Amino acid sequence: MPKKQLVNCHAHVFTGNFVPPFLAKTIVPWPFYYLIYTPMVVGLVKLFFKIKHGIRYSDKIHRLWIVRLWKFLKKVFLKVKFWVLGHYLVRIPFRLVVFWISAIAVIYLVEFVALILKVDEFANKYFMLIKNWLQEHYLYFDLEIFFRIIWIVAVLLIIKSSRKPILFVLKGVFPAIKKVFSSSFLDLMQRYYLLGRFATTYKTQRKIAERAVNQLPKDSGLVILPMDMEFMHAGKTSASKDQRKLAQEYQDQPMGKDLNDSYKYQMLELWDLVGKDVAKDTKRYYPFLFLDPRRIKEEKEKFFDWEWDCNEDENGQKKWRIKLKKGCFVHTYMEDCRFSGFKIYPALGYHCFDEYLLPIWRYAAENQIPIMAHCIMGTIYYRGTIKADWHYHPVFLDYDEESPKVLPETKNVDFQWNFTHPLNYLCLLHPYLFKRTLDAVKENKNSRALDAFVKDPESESPELDYAALKDLKICLAHYGGEEEWIRYMEQDREKYSQRLMKEPSEGIKFIIKQNEEISWYKINEVWDDADWYSIISSLMIRYPNVYADLSYILSKESVHPLIKYTLEKSEGSENGQASNPIGNSTQKGTPVLTGKDKLRSRVLFGTDFYVVRNHKSDKNLFVDMKTLLGEEDFDLIARENPKHYLHRLFSN
Repeated sequence: MPKKQLVNCHAHVFTGNFVPPFLAKTIVPWPFYYLIYTPMVVGLVKLFFKIKHGIRYSDKIHRLWIVRLWKFLKKVFLKVKFWVLGHYLVRIPFRLVVFWISAIAVIYLVEFVALILKVDEFANKYFMLIKNWLQEHYLYFDLEIFFRIIWIVAVLLIIKSSRKPILFVLKGVFPAIKKVFSSSFLDLMQRYYLLGRFATTYKTQRKIAERAVNQLPKDSGLVILPMDMEFMHAGKTSASKDQRKLAQEYQDQPMGKDLNDSYKYQMLELWDLVGKDVAKDTKRYYPFLFLDPRRIKEEKEKFFDWEWDCNEDENGQKKWRIKLKKGCFVHTYMEDCRFSGFKIYPALGYHCFDEYLLPIWRYAAENQIPIMAHCIMGTIYYRGTIKADWHYHPVFLDYDEESPKVLPETKNVDFQWNFTHPLNYLCLLHPYLFKRTLDAVKENKNSRALDAFVKDPESESPELDYAALKDLKICLAHYGGEEEWIRYMEQDREKYSQRLMKEPSEGIKFIIKQNEEISWYKINEVWDDADWYSIISSLMIRYPNVYADLSYILSKESVHPLIKYTLEKSEGSENGQASNPIGNSTQKGTPVLTGKDKLRSRVLFGTDFYVVRNHKSDKNLFVDMKTLLGEEDFDLIARENPKHYLHRLFSN
C-alpha cells in the first residue's frame, strides 16, 4: 500500500513587494525608521546576490564591461601570483607585501570598530603603538573613510588568505553589535536579508514554491500561507510589473477584478499557481486564504457575503447552513478556486474572535475548512497607535471576576502577546466563553456576527447556538515558539507548567465543573504565568480539532528532546490508540484518541520556509526531523496528521 502524501504544513512564498515599506516603525525611533525603507534595503540585498550569483550563472552579467574588466584583471593577477610563487627569491617579499596590505586593512577595520564601540584603554594603547611604528616607517596611509572601505573590500575580494583575520574581527564585533541594537532590529534585518535573497532569483511566488517543494521527497505537498500587511500601519504595498502583467490574463474573470492593492495580486498569483497545477497527477500546493477583519469591514459584501441554506437531515429535521454568495471574494477563492484553508495573523492588530471573522468561522466549521493561526512572538506585528480599549480584554474578566481583564503592555512589540495568546481560542471553543464573545459584539448590523449563529432563522424569537464552532479546526502555528518550550522545561514551581507531567491525559483544566463555568481567577493565572507549550498542548488534548505545527521551532536543537517526548504514545496504548476516550470527535476523518495519543495525533510537520532559511535549509530540516523521530513518528506528523487536518481536500 503506497504511503500517504508528505505535506509541509507551513510555508511562505510571498515576494518582497508584499511587505510594507516601513517595517522598522516602532523598532527604530521616529523619524529614523523612514531611512530603513523596505524596498531600498531589500534592493541592496538583491543587488548583492545578483552580482554574487550573476557572475556565476547569468549570461547578461557576463556581457557587462565592468565584469569583463574584473575577470581580465583577475586573470592578470593570477598569472603574476603563479609566476611569483614559482620563484623562490620573489616569493618571500611578495608574501610580506600581501601581509602588509592585509594588516593595513585589519587596522582600518579595527579603527572603525574602536570608533563605534570604544575599545578599552589597554587595547587601544598597544594598537596605537603598532600604528605609530608603521607611520614612522611610511607603511601606514591615513586615508579618507571612503578609500579605507575600498581598501578593506578589495582585500576581501582579492586576497583569499586575508579573509579569515578580517572576518574574525567582524565576528568578534558581532556580539557587541547585538548589544547595541535590539533583538527586534536584528530580526528585522534578517527578514530583509531573506526577502532580498529569494526575490533576487525568484520574482514570482511560483518559483519560490517550486524551490520549497523540491527540497522534499518526490510528490510531496506544500501548504502556502500568504500575508495581508495592508492594515498593520507600516505603509502601503504595491504590485510588481510581473504581477500586473499576470492580472491581464484574468481581467475577465472574478479573481482578476477589483485588484486595488498588492494583497489581491498575491492571492491571484497563488490561484494561477494552483490552477496550472491541477492537471498534475499529484496535487502539490495547498494555498490558504488570508483573512483580516479590517479588510472584511472595509470591503463589506464584496469580500464576504452569505445567506442561509436549508436542508433536511435523515429524520426530516431542518438543518441550516451558511452558503456563500457567488461573486464575493471568499466564495471565489474557497469555492471556485478551491483554496485549502484560512490563515490569520492576530499580531497584526486583532483577535481571533473578532466579530467580522465569526461568520466565516461558522462556514469553516460546517465545511471542515482548517484555520492556520500565527501563535508565536515575532517580528511582524501591528505598528500603529495602541487604542485605549485594547488595554482591556473583550471577553475575559480580571481576578476580581467583575471588571474586564487589564492588559498592561504598552509597547507594540509586547502588545502582540495579547492578540497572539493561545488562551484566546477558548473564546471560540468553549460554549460559555463563546456566549460572552457574542454578547460583546457591537456592530452586528455590519458584521452579522449574531445572525450567523441563530439556531432557526425562521423563528420569531431565534435562539443562538453557542456550540456551533465545536468542530472548528484550528492549528496554532509554531506551537508557541522556542522560548515558551524552554520556559516549560525550566519552570519547576509554576503549578500549571506541571500539569502535563502530572496529568498527561488532561493537561490544564480551564473550567470548573460546577455549572461548566470559567474560574476567572484561574484564567488570569494561566494567562499571566503558564507557558504557551502547556496551554497549547492542553487545548489539543481537551478539544477535538485543535492542532499545532512545529514550523520554525524545529530548527532549534534546544527543543528537539521535547519534540520527541511530545510525540510519545500513552502508556498502555496499542498502535497509537487508547481506552477511556475524553472529548471524542464526531467529525468524519478525525481519529478517536485520548491523552498523549491525542496530543501526538494533532502535531503537524511544517518548516516556515523561507523565514527559517537563516538557520537551515528545508532539506536539512526534513533530514533532521526524520532522523530524530524515526520512520513511524515522522510519518505521523508529516503524512497521517496532515491528512486529517486537510481532510476536506483529501476526501474529494
